[in-house]
Amino acid sequence: MDHKFNISTKHMKICTDKLLFFIYFVVRYKLRRIMSNKLYIKIFNAAVVLTLAGLIYSCANPLIPQGGPKDIEPPIEMEAEPVNFSTNFNESSARVWFNEFIELKDLHKQLLVSPPLEENPNITIRGKSIIIELEDTLLENTTYTIFMGDAIVDITEKNPIKNFQYVFSTGDHIDSLELEGSLVDAFTKDPTEDATIMLYRSMEDSIPMKERPVYISKTDKQGKFKFRNLADGGYKIFALVDANSNYLYDLPNEPIGYLLDTVFPVLPKRTVKPDSLSLDTIALDSLTIDSVYTKPLLPDSNRVIQSDTVSHEKSYYNTSDTIQSNQEAPITDSTFQQLSQMDSLYIDTLQIDSLTKEQTRMDSIILEDKQKLELLLFIPKDTVQKVLESLSYKKRNISIYFQQPTDSASFNILNKKSEFNFIFTDWNTKRDSVTLWMDHFDSDSLEVEIKDYETVIDTLVFTYFDNPKTKKDSTKIEKLKITANTKSTIELNQRLILNFKHPIQKQLDTAFRFINGDDTTTITVQPIDSLKRDYLIEHKWESLQNYELLIPDSAFMDIYGLSNDSTNFKFSGRNIEDYTRILLNFDTEYDSTLHIIQLLTEKNDIVREFRTYENQQITFDFLPVKKYRLRAIIDKNGNETWDTGDYIKKKQPEPVIYLQSKIETRANWDVEQDWKIKKP
Repeated sequence: MDHKFNISTKHMKICTDKLLFFIYFVVRYKLRRIMSNKLYIKIFNAAVVLTLAGLIYSCANPLIPQGGPKDIEPPIEMEAEPVNFSTNFNESSARVWFNEFIELKDLHKQLLVSPPLEENPNITIRGKSIIIELEDTLLENTTYTIFMGDAIVDITEKNPIKNFQYVFSTGDHIDSLELEGSLVDAFTKDPTEDATIMLYRSMEDSIPMKERPVYISKTDKQGKFKFRNLADGGYKIFALVDANSNYLYDLPNEPIGYLLDTVFPVLPKRTVKPDSLSLDTIALDSLTIDSVYTKPLLPDSNRVIQSDTVSHEKSYYNTSDTIQSNQEAPITDSTFQQLSQMDSLYIDTLQIDSLTKEQTRMDSIILEDKQKLELLLFIPKDTVQKVLESLSYKKRNISIYFQQPTDSASFNILNKKSEFNFIFTDWNTKRDSVTLWMDHFDSDSLEVEIKDYETVIDTLVFTYFDNPKTKKDSTKIEKLKITANTKSTIELNQRLILNFKHPIQKQLDTAFRFINGDDTTTITVQPIDSLKRDYLIEHKWESLQNYELLIPDSAFMDIYGLSNDSTNFKFSGRNIEDYTRILLNFDTEYDSTLHIIQLLTEKNDIVREFRTYENQQITFDFLPVKKYRLRAIIDKNGNETWDTGDYIKKKQPEPVIYLQSKIETRANWDVEQDWKIKKP
């Protein structure tokens, strides 16, 4: 059996002192017996001096005590002057004391003042307190929140005070309403961190471009935001990744999110259980409650939203608060008086005259979640045409990438010495990039003017020079290289494509030797693009079958007169038992609308894409075994691509919907997945 001995520090000190005195006298006695009196005094004095020096050094260098539990408690606010949540505030500074020494960590990243001030307060440390110096004029009858996030930490373990704020009002009351929601990317649905959420009293469409908001908040890592201490009334809400930090939507590339509808704050979440729930003695001629949902007291037709200054089609509320009762008892005048004074309860006209006592009994009064408040963040489409990037390969081609697709671009060589011009123009499918092929270009530089709709949008200059570190072998003949879109294994549903770096001018052979297991035959290849850079080989591949394609020397010649060496490609068909198949039962409420269904990897890379206007079963076969996701783009304008939003045009991004769960697959198995897409 183990025994634990608890010895106090005081007891230990007494024992240590006694032991030291004992050792002192023993050493002194022994030295006096073996040494002369003079030598004894010298040695003894030196020992005393060294001992005292060691004791002084150890006392002057205290160490952090070892052992005991680690400090995990954050600092605690002890008092403030003026007090936190004070009213009739008219000071130029405030001071908050804590129970331990503190420091500020990344305050500039976390400080948020709402409503915003022209000059942020200056916040400094003094001992166990912070001093908040206000350097701007305050508005009358306004509740201010100085939010410091997790910036206040203790000096030892850096434990932060979570979401610390100092709140005060220049009027005679503290506004107490709240509003919360979330912000996600309109396309990926990923939460957006550190975006600014802005509230405005004005309902003008141009308000975010010309005025600072009356309240601001920031989103966290989950994209969530929350306003506290809001005044009653309706607000216009915006989200902004504020690139220049001026609280204005004034840059074309600033991501923005918005709701056209008015939002209303509510009381903080809490539950109230009134003692009585009857209307026997109450006169309700003028009492109206909008955010109180009664069941089964009144039909929806008797609920009227009242507003003196704001006109709106839909109102958003976001509270799941409940006021519940477990008893059936009369509602007193004071009960309804308390309800009517709550600044988050809006007014509904109650038709009481025709209701009997039984009809006026209520099971519960619920402040329900009327609508999930979610904002979609998007970057508006930049409609100004410009060149994003340009590349050049030797003196043979240049590639140009545009901001927008174009059907009207033209190219003019400014420094040509003769009738030199581009011989081929190769646009991609979306027509937002082009490759211009050249022949017999002998200058050291190339200057190209680019026009779109007869307007010059850019002038590109390419300079060519020989690299002295690269030695040219005059005996080595440049050959035309052929590549294929497969390596050692080909997928059973894959098209085999041969690719050439330059456009092909001549194809000397059309049939090539093809080995299929033990059989040898010939196979034809056909170009699939106008410049003849890609050639297709059609064949039905078999599981685990070995294949070899042999292309003879000089079978192809490009526009520069280069021909290929003899080339062979060896590969085998993948084992069919390695595949999985997904059978998607697709059902949508968006009738007669184009849906772009995308099968994705876990990293959102597109594996397959399917377009449909109707409910049907969609088959994704020959799939590698892994986890998959599904995304649906609701292509409302039918242009076969996702369109972003535009606040100026009051246009929200096209809906993008993800299947909430990932699809697990197994080798040689079919997975059937139901997906019903509902309108919001």
